Amino acid sequence: MRSNISLLVSVASVKEGTEMAFTALFNEFHSKLFRFFQKRVGQHDVASELTQLTFIKIWQSRHTLSADHGMDIQCFTIASSVLIDHIRMCTADKRSVLTEELEMAQGAMVHADGSFENSNYIEAATSSLPPVRKNIFLLKVVHGYSNKEVAESLSISIKTVEDHYSKAIRQLRSIATVSQLFLFING
Repeated sequence: MRSNISLLVSVASVKEGTEMAFTALFNEFHSKLFRFFQKRVGQHDVASELTQLTFIKIWQSRHTLSADHGMDIQCFTIASSVLIDHIRMCTADKRSVLTEELEMAQGAMVHADGSFENSNYIEAATSSLPPVRKNIFLLKVVHGYSNKEVAESLSISIKTVEDHYSKAIRQLRSIATVSQLFLFING
């Protein structure tokens, strides 16, 4: 009971914005949050950055902290939110890199007669995909739909969308790699 009361006081102190309470919070949870992120992302620098972002979010949203829940629960809830944001950003970055790779490969596509294919690279690249996989890929990359939106529009599960999308990416990467290798050898 004593530790629960101190947690409530800690929540109240942090909520008021006292520097001493926030320093105590930082000292108590920094290593725990760092290990939480390190275990999930596996990179020291990223885990350190996410830990800092968590404390920034705690400070910025301190007025919304609840006296009904312990600081540990609230810290890890915010940390989970930071992790989800990081994963979303990484996914968007990967999508951006893939789009750039497709655009670069578009300029590198050469027909047998030596002319460049510029207008329909995505159409040409995705033509080898099975119809459902092609549709999922186009909805995600070209139209920017989320997995949930694709799943709802095609009446399939989110896991099916994820599976088809990852297989499409692998297949398109292997096609891009083969065409890049062909151009390198013949260039």
